[in-house]
Amino acid sequence: MKNNLTKLLTSPILLKMMVNTYLTQQKRNKTLTEKQQKFIDCLVVTNGDLKQAAELAGYSNGSHYQVIKALKTEIIDFATDVLANSAPEAAFKLV
Repeated sequence: MKNNLTKLLTSPILLKMMVNTYLTQQKRNKTLTEKQQKFIDCLVVTNGDLKQAAELAGYSNGSHYQVIKALKTEIIDFATDVLANSAPEAAFKLV
């Protein structure tokens, strides 16, 4: 089964699809404030706990909903990067 997964991941067709998908996605180049960037950085420390990350970044208690709404795209981009970096190792642990 491990060989099948390796073949699938190295398939030229799949790789081309992945590259094309990645290249067609446009990320916003939004300039974050220091506090917003600290929030994104704190997501690593808190293992993705949005409420705790907001508090560590210096936002007032209970304001994490507004922070999440304002940084929705950046949070999704961050989560996508984490998944992209972690998925291959996690997949091989399953087989």
